[in-house]
Amino acid sequence: MPFSQFFAAGASVTRRRARPDEAAERMRALAEYAILDTPAEPAFDSIVELATQICETGMGAISLVCDDRQWFKAAHGVGFRETPIEQAICAHVIEGSGVFIVADAARHPIFHANELVRGEANLRFYAGIPLHSREGVPIGALCVFDDTARPDGLDPVQARALAVLGKQVETQLELRRAIAVQEARIERERRLSRKLEHAANHDSLTGLPNRANLIRAFERRMTAPLGYDHDPALLLIDVDNLKTINDGFGHTAGDLVLTELANRLRETLGEDALAARVGGDEFAVMLRQCASIDHAAEIAGTLLHAVNLPFFHEGRNLNCRISIGYAAAQDDDFATLHRKADLALSNAKAAGRGCARAFSTTLAGAYDRERQMLERAETALAEGRILPFYQPKVELETGRLIGYEALLRVVTRDGNVELPAAIAAAFDDRELAVAITDCMIEGVLSDLSDALARGIDVGHVAINTTSFDFATGDFADRLLARLALRGIAPSMIEVEVTETVALGSGRDHVRQALVELADAGVRVSLDDFGTGYASLTNVKQLPISALKIDRSFVGGLGNESDDSIVVAMSTLGTRMGLQVIAEGIESAEHVAMLRRFGVRYGQGHLFSKAVSSAHFDELAQMSASGRWAEPAGETPQ
Repeated sequence: MPFSQFFAAGASVTRRRARPDEAAERMRALAEYAILDTPAEPAFDSIVELATQICETGMGAISLVCDDRQWFKAAHGVGFRETPIEQAICAHVIEGSGVFIVADAARHPIFHANELVRGEANLRFYAGIPLHSREGVPIGALCVFDDTARPDGLDPVQARALAVLGKQVETQLELRRAIAVQEARIERERRLSRKLEHAANHDSLTGLPNRANLIRAFERRMTAPLGYDHDPALLLIDVDNLKTINDGFGHTAGDLVLTELANRLRETLGEDALAARVGGDEFAVMLRQCASIDHAAEIAGTLLHAVNLPFFHEGRNLNCRISIGYAAAQDDDFATLHRKADLALSNAKAAGRGCARAFSTTLAGAYDRERQMLERAETALAEGRILPFYQPKVELETGRLIGYEALLRVVTRDGNVELPAAIAAAFDDRELAVAITDCMIEGVLSDLSDALARGIDVGHVAINTTSFDFATGDFADRLLARLALRGIAPSMIEVEVTETVALGSGRDHVRQALVELADAGVRVSLDDFGTGYASLTNVKQLPISALKIDRSFVGGLGNESDDSIVVAMSTLGTRMGLQVIAEGIESAEHVAMLRRFGVRYGQGHLFSKAVSSAHFDELAQMSASGRWAEPAGETPQ
């Protein structure tokens, strides 16, 4: 098309009204660039300046057309940044595909009444090229204009240059969008990283730092002592009656208490203290510096007062009490300081709860004994001297051997055998307790493999567990994998859990693991039944196959109260289809009474003390001989 005709075509254009969906599509495209009302940028400014120089005009702009206005991302020789949409010649440009030229706007049938034409701006000449988004949506124009009419418009070189520069604007827009997308992605990743880091270092319910976070804060404090005049101190806090609240009002109420307790810690403590939730109902406070143990006592007293006030839930008062144990650091690492504070906390609980106690010289002796136990346990583990010994479980009516319970024994370097009490403190240490259970499991599986190879029928072996074993959530997977590796049937293993473990603060992890084990064929028994806080409802929620009556009740047989308890437990277990096993059988009288009370199975020194796996064959022969059935025939006089 000759340029004269091109100009005429441009001048005769009349703008149709944009459909609402077109305007909405354009606004969505502009939103993707996130460019409206942003500061000037040299990359765009230089393109406009170059366009005006090539086209020999006094003014130029990159105009973005919105639904109610046109806004100039860049402008040269123009004293304003936007105009109403009614004044936007660029709004006509975006409806075409090529260079749009108005030689003399004052004589144009559409634009002669435009405020930009007849007003102070005195716009006469206009040339523009539409700008498109990457999807082809027209979003604005690169335009040049002047206050002098130009009958000849642009020459071919100028028109071509304007079109090329329009493409440069589009390229710059895409580059800007790509950078914005990249920055947005990086910011999302940063936010996600911060969220993940926060989740890894904070308790999800209360928002307080978790145990790992507290330990790192303590270590940072100890490695950067400058700015502190005194050593730090640690306060351990235990919620005394959280289980009662959970049982009486539901876990929602219990969660409210924990959350409100966290809030009160935040409100009560100063900036030089760090509160953390370190367990289900356990909190800790690190004082970054503590002038004296009396200062720690003052803080503990303040916390007792703040927390012991009622909590309100659904119109009810929830009375919450806490116990506190505290200790000041004396070149201690975190584990040492924690054990000191934990000893003080145990002392507070023993004193009746709802109070605070400090680590003292009196407790130091207990601490030294505990440390010696831990060292003894660590050494025995390293030297392979923690071994399973086996006590047979017997059918009381026939004396038939049905299985064993694996009991921990510590073999000294000189060959003596010690009871678990020799390393009792190790069972309260998270890492040691898990290591000991792993050692026992490995010993049991090794002994079972040997017995199977020798053709000895051992029935099943029960293994005791602690709450720490279930805390990581992978206990069941690890045990089943080890059984599969050795080719041992899951039915040959019984996992024993006490009431405290099964129904304590980590009960959800425990129940999940027990269900997984039971589904795989592993037997599950509830140990020390009747000594904790199990109820029929709680027992029914666990996939248990056996109840073990604690030795304290068996030892009291002949006492009306203990007899009634044993009868009740036997009846309860039998009606639930569970195997009922009595522990601590010492005499033929025990056997006779237990049989009369409906207890079918038992274990104790009457049959055998716990012995090494070397005695499997001997015990099997003893059972087959009928010797263990003899006591059952004797009736107490």
